[in-house]
Amino acid sequence: MLLKRITLTDFRNFKGVQTVEFAVDPNKNVTVVMGENASGKTTFAQAFTWCLYGTKRTDFSDKLIMSKSTLQSMKPNETKKASVEIVLTHKDTTYVISR
Repeated sequence: MLLKRITLTDFRNFKGVQTVEFAVDPNKNVTVVMGENASGKTTFAQAFTWCLYGTKRTDFSDKLIMSKSTLQSMKPNETKKASVEIVLTHKDTTYVISR
């Protein structure tokens, strides 16, 4: 299995659409995620768990999934959805998993 991409949309502290492309070159296949404390590294990692298993398997003390910043900017009766999409390949087949 080869992870190709993850896209977070209004997921927790990630406002808007944020995409990370993973290294897929056979010779250069490491992707490093770096950031300051409290910048979202753990939330980024938990996005995989949430996408695959839902809220019950995450370690979030605050179960709100929608970005608080997005919620504050919404107009009355406006609807938006938080989502996570993972794209991977396995045995030459591409799979898209989303929640």
